[in-house]
Amino acid sequence: HDGYAHCLLEMNQIDDSLTECKSALELDPYDLEINQHLGWYYLYARQPDLAIEQLMKTLEMGANFYRARILLGIAYMQKKLFSQAIDEFIRAGEVEKTPVLLGFLGYAYAMAERKEAAETLDELLEQSKYSYVPPYSIALVYTGLGKRDEALEWLQKAFVEHSRWHGWLSMTPELDSLRSDPRFTELLEHRFN
Repeated sequence: HDGYAHCLLEMNQIDDSLTECKSALELDPYDLEINQHLGWYYLYARQPDLAIEQLMKTLEMGANFYRARILLGIAYMQKKLFSQAIDEFIRAGEVEKTPVLLGFLGYAYAMAERKEAAETLDELLEQSKYSYVPPYSIALVYTGLGKRDEALEWLQKAFVEHSRWHGWLSMTPELDSLRSDPRFTELLEHRFN
């Protein structure tokens, strides 16, 4: 969809992205991709209330829209509403249970101090023995568990393999607890300089 293509968020063009998303929605207000991307914009602009509003609107139009469901869970996490986040991730898992989803679910479990966090981590580590698991997903659960060394080790693996998660690292709220660590700063500088 051309409108969605023009609405893709660039790291240094957040304001332009918002304008283009809104313009695209005026042309096609029922396009699920554009609607969920606007929710994504609000989320990474650290405006979780607007993200929740937009993503709930998106899901009213397409209840099984997988990415919007995950983003809604992430928005709830940003507000520290971890039970609601877990509920959304579980609902997304009814559509498709991917390692990406498990990473966010494991993080939410960890932040909610639920034992399922360790179980989810074990599941991801086991999956990684026989199929591809994004290192970011494993790093995310370790981050939630407060295991900084392990989290940074897996983020380094993401860099080594040129993971598609690179672009998220500089702004994703889930990694805020790592930002004061010089090793995390070095990772970002290695990627963007």
